[in-house]
Amino acid sequence: MRCNCNCSFCSKTRIWKNHVPYEAFRLLQGAENLSHYRFGEGSIDHTFCKTCGVYAFVSATGPAMGGDFFCVNVACLDDAPPHELAAAPIRYEDGAHDDWANPRPTTGYL
Repeated sequence: MRCNCNCSFCSKTRIWKNHVPYEAFRLLQGAENLSHYRFGEGSIDHTFCKTCGVYAFVSATGPAMGGDFFCVNVACLDDAPPHELAAAPIRYEDGAHDDWANPRPTTGYL
């Protein structure tokens, strides 16, 4: 499953993300090549590659998301071929209104 969100950050970067419980995520390599960015309230740690600038994942906490979690940019996964990404079901999030349980009203431009 991939998620598309309409918050100010996700709508600009067009990230395809997948929520992962905190305890299920493990970065295997490349931590030395990562940089971090926080904006607004600073509650979400956005992680980027220092070399190419690609947005790899975020970490945050939130009751609506079940506590601590990561959101992985599925387009960054080396073993996720384009045809599988295109066929993956999509869940739409209304992050612009912090209404994570309901899809946003407009999805056609994605």
